[in-house]
Amino acid sequence: MNAPAVALTIAGSDSSAGAGLQADLKAFSALGVYGLTVATAIVAERPGAVLSSELVSPGAISDQLRAVLTHYPIRAIKTGLLPSSAAVEAVAAALQGFPVRVVIDPVAVASTGTALASAGAGAALADFIRTCGRLVTPNRAEAEHFLGMAIPGPEEARDAARGLQQLFGCAVLLKGGHFEGPDAIDWLAHDPRGDVEKIRAPRIPGLDLHGTGCTYSAAIAAHLALGKELPTAVREARRYLHSAMQGHFHWPGRGDEGIKALANPAES
Repeated sequence: MNAPAVALTIAGSDSSAGAGLQADLKAFSALGVYGLTVATAIVAERPGAVLSSELVSPGAISDQLRAVLTHYPIRAIKTGLLPSSAAVEAVAAALQGFPVRVVIDPVAVASTGTALASAGAGAALADFIRTCGRLVTPNRAEAEHFLGMAIPGPEEARDAARGLQQLFGCAVLLKGGHFEGPDAIDWLAHDPRGDVEKIRAPRIPGLDLHGTGCTYSAAIAAHLALGKELPTAVREARRYLHSAMQGHFHWPGRGDEGIKALANPAES
């Protein structure tokens, strides 16, 4: 039996398995990719609440990276929560000279609004994106933070994606889930000529799931590990995410609506 392509996620652990490295592993597996993990934080959370977050030491992050980078044929890397400047620097040092550039999901705040990354991590993360990034996948708030300006709506996000591409020198996927409108409109800036591609998906009314950004960026990394070109990997990952949201799981339970989670269906 042929061994599958290998991808690595460097991210926080989410006890609800809806986000973080658990969500990444589920997306990797569903797409036929063998997933490796490096944990950067232990986050105790459930839908709607973060109870606590404990940082993994930079030394332990470095040891995990050394264990996997030297042993497996990694074809794609995705980063999620890098909770401190020391964590960012440990990852950047380990990946210095490594032949695989990174899909970077610049996670700083949980969907509940709880801060997960320290205020000092931002500058280190920006340097990491410039040095190691192949693609960075900010949402609206993250893009506004990096640019230091408001992005009023999805059409203005086109220019913002181009501005981030110029700022970081790598491809940018500015995600549209936090803007208003009947469709979620993402903007992919990857062309050196300045062209920006619109990727549109219809919203699913009444559905609020955490971990969609983690799953999206992990699916992009999985498709890159399978040998897809970047624009194709992004488009196919968006279709996968929409399918996972449409087929979401639902358990009756605490609260009026119970508990919902992404389905992470196998690719057909």
